[in-house]
Formats: sequence, structure tokens, C-alpha cells
Amino acid sequence: CIRDSIDTDVPAIKESTPLVRILKIFSDSNNMCYPVQDAQGGLAGIITMDNIKKTFNSVGLENFLLAHDIMEPAENTVSSEISLAEAREILKNKGVDYLPVIKNRKAVGVLEMRMIDILISRKILEIQKQAGSL
Repeated sequence: CIRDSIDTDVPAIKESTPLVRILKIFSDSNNMCYPVQDAQGGLAGIITMDNIKKTFNSVGLENFLLAHDIMEPAENTVSSEISLAEAREILKNKGVDYLPVIKNRKAVGVLEMRMIDILISRKILEIQKQAGSL
């Protein structure tokens, strides 16, 4: 299952988080997608790099924009119990590079296609090394 492959160290962004704080979170981390929490801690939506880019046209409003204003609905999510192959297939079929991973309606991390590709490459190298040592 993907439980060991997801990034669970994703900073929490609440719906009320101001844009200035969101920009700081994006600049301090390598993630391209962040889950947004509602008041009960459930998944309210996601903020992506594209959402951030769209705020550049909002000159003068940066002090008023909150996560709720720039997030998009989290239409696609996955459970941490599915396999890596299933997760990759979902990402591919949905045409997205990232998905929030949820458990009991709460985001527990983010799964990104680039991380899956890195894990698969590592696994292939591992198998090749094992085969070479036989």
C-alpha cells in the first residue's frame, strides 16, 4: 500500500490562512500541492502552484486573500490503503500530478506522481543490484 510512500510531513493550511503565510509555506517546502483543512480538520480543498500563480493578478489584495479564496475543491482523493500501482493509475487516469491522501475525511498526506516515479526507479535499481549479485 502507499502508506509508506506518501509525504505526511505536509504543513497544515487552514481555510483562514492568509496568502502571505501560504506563500511562506510554499517557499519553505518542495511540495506542489497542499491540503486545506476546514474548521473541523477535514479536507476542504487543495492549493496548488497554479492557484498561487493566479493570485499574482490580485495586486493590492494579497493582504485580504485567504486559503479559502484561492483553494480548489479536492475532487480526487485516495486512501492510504491502495497499492502504489493503483495510485499511479489513478493519477494517470485523472490527469493530475498529485492527490490528497485521506483517512476518515481528514488529509493525512499528499501523493505526488514525481515521488511515485522516484520510488519505482529506486525499486528497479534495487532489483537490478540484487540480480547482479547472484
